[in-house]
Amino acid sequence: MKIHLLIILVITLLFFSCGSQKLSKVDESGRKVIAEQKKLIQANINDPEKKTKLLQIIGEIDNESKEFYKYYLEHNNKIAQLNITFETSRQDFEKVIDDFNKRYEIYLRMLIRRRNDMRLLTSNDEWIKIMEREYSFIPE
Repeated sequence: MKIHLLIILVITLLFFSCGSQKLSKVDESGRKVIAEQKKLIQANINDPEKKTKLLQIIGEIDNESKEFYKYYLEHNNKIAQLNITFETSRQDFEKVIDDFNKRYEIYLRMLIRRRNDMRLLTSNDEWIKIMEREYSFIPE
């Protein structure tokens, strides 16, 4: 049983130490996306009321993303602390990971709701213009 727990601990440690290399830039790249989105809204939405509402939604997304990023860093610290404690049980890891997964799902649902709110405020042409970055990933 202890060997299985040790293997789980090692795999988890490797997963998070390797994965954090790419994810450490999440906050920085998120800021760039938010800034780009604001510029696209400023440049392509002529109706001042729509523009204000869209920028408000982007602000909400930015605030929620900042909060989630803080939570993500706390989560990584919890995992690291669990990894260095020999008395840590599998259930301890599962609880921390389950908590993270629940919080991540809530965050993703918020993003989808906010995106849908933005879509409802715009015409098809406006949507394509303000989501230019999103469409740039679609191959022609």
